[in-house]
Amino acid sequence: MREKSLLAFVDSINGDICRVLLGAGSAPVDIPLALLPPGIEEGSSFMVKFTEPRVDLERKNRVAELIKEMETGICHCSE
Repeated sequence: MREKSLLAFVDSINGDICRVLLGAGSAPVDIPLALLPPGIEEGSSFMVKFTEPRVDLERKNRVAELIKEMETGICHCSE
């Protein structure tokens, strides 16, 4: 599973919206305050982790099979 973590800094909070600066480039992102860790306030920092969702091998193979069938025009799908 692939993942990436970024440092986030809380720039400001206006009502229930929090302006967060992400990563080394300080990319601004507005996030609902309710989605952030408890106790977050202006000046706080925390880590944000992006994780690729898990896909089971059987489902992945079935999708590849369906794509191949669509490309060839031959479908073994049940109706």
